[in-house]
Amino acid sequence: LETNETPLEAARREMSEELGVVVNELTQLGPIHFSGATEPIIFHMFAAFEWLGGEPFLKNHEHSKLAWFSFGESRLLQPLALEEYRLSFLELELL
Repeated sequence: LETNETPLEAARREMSEELGVVVNELTQLGPIHFSGATEPIIFHMFAAFEWLGGEPFLKNHEHSKLAWFSFGESRLLQPLALEEYRLSFLELELL
């Protein structure tokens, strides 16, 4: 999060900066609480189902690959950066 930025604002900004899309409506999922090396971290999770700007693409070198998966497929991916992501993927499947 940048100074005075809400998690929702940060999600919209990051999607624009990293994927080249503008998202107006986001669905907030449950947060993921993680014990970081020096302090606890909260990951705010959002889902976007519609956006402007065409097909998302990698605008920078922060990520190595962009791919589409069904919710069920996403829960089976190995490895994930955080195992807790699987619960978020299940939450999406139930929406």
